[in-house]
Amino acid sequence: MLKGVASVSFVVVVLCSVFGADGALSCTNRPGFPKPKLPITDYERDGPDGRALCVKAVITQKYLDKGEATDDKARRYCIRMGAIKNVTNPDEAGHLIARRLGGTKDTYNIVPQNGNCNKGRLWKSGVETVIYNLAKSHTVTFIVKPVYSGSNNRPVALQYEYYVDGTLSGANTVPNPIPPPGCT
Repeated sequence: MLKGVASVSFVVVVLCSVFGADGALSCTNRPGFPKPKLPITDYERDGPDGRALCVKAVITQKYLDKGEATDDKARRYCIRMGAIKNVTNPDEAGHLIARRLGGTKDTYNIVPQNGNCNKGRLWKSGVETVIYNLAKSHTVTFIVKPVYSGSNNRPVALQYEYYVDGTLSGANTVPNPIPPPGCT
């Protein structure tokens, strides 16, 4: 949280900026936030725990497969943010901008994510589409917005849009359900 800013007014300001006037996803780095690592150009956070509201990356071929793996710090952050751990298939520290696309392990790019979703077909199809366009020497802008239920820090879904050379080319919402409990 930024010092001297009430959490309620901060939340209102940030939530208003996640969607642009045209209804498209928008993401602008706020003053006082540390500068992100490229290819991530902007991110927004809110609340006392700093949950991610959105992440934006401008990706070219040079970032492909240059991302960072999650580490203990990222995994501890996800547990603090409400990751489900006491099940057979616990939540993972999932990248918003995928590691394959140059995504970092920094907490502005990490959320608790159901492992089946993190490595699942719906999420992978978006990443693979971006990789396909990068192979054709295009620049892809990828914006991901976690969707939360109230003040919960574990997203219930991830929305994304991607732009190829500045033109909106695709969008999707990927559910992030709570992992089922294991057999007892």
